[in-house]
Amino acid sequence: MRLRFRTSLLALVAGAALAGAAAAPAATTIDRTLRCTGAEQGGVAVFTLLASPTGQPDKKNGKLIVPPAGFRPDPSVSLVTGLDQELLTFSSLEAGYSVSQSGCTRTKAKVALAPRKLSLNTNAVGGDGKIFNWRCIDVPALLLRIHLVSDADGVPLIARIALVNARTKRPLAYLNWARSRLKAYATLSCTHI
Repeated sequence: MRLRFRTSLLALVAGAALAGAAAAPAATTIDRTLRCTGAEQGGVAVFTLLASPTGQPDKKNGKLIVPPAGFRPDPSVSLVTGLDQELLTFSSLEAGYSVSQSGCTRTKAKVALAPRKLSLNTNAVGGDGKIFNWRCIDVPALLLRIHLVSDADGVPLIARIALVNARTKRPLAYLNWARSRLKAYATLSCTHI
């Protein structure tokens, strides 16, 4: 009798755990390739890529704390062209991501999600203060592939991003980003600022 009670209790607990797991919202993944046009700064097209491991989002009682209206947390990843035209941005501190509809268009071009002969530039761990701040000059257009996984709240969890010169097809940068770590690779023809 005691053995049957324990077996039934274990089955009940396991069933409840499975039911709870089935009801939990799943993570979402996007995988897109875009062609982004460079805006000029000082007469040449300029792209600037900034990335850092910005940590875990704020939660209270398991729920995401939404920033007040008008407040934007520091980006985890930001791709800008010209002086300030944002092409891609997201933060591990808030839900969602943003891709410029005017600066980037979808493409069927193939872009590998790998460092492809690029040098490791930044190896950062959350809290160490390291950031990847890269600028490439005289690139009229680039191909951007982003593979982004967000948690059940829509907050970015991990991302792999590859940038390729649209004209020469040469790789420019590759990011392997997560909330608590970053590995960033870049061509030596672009500069770390």
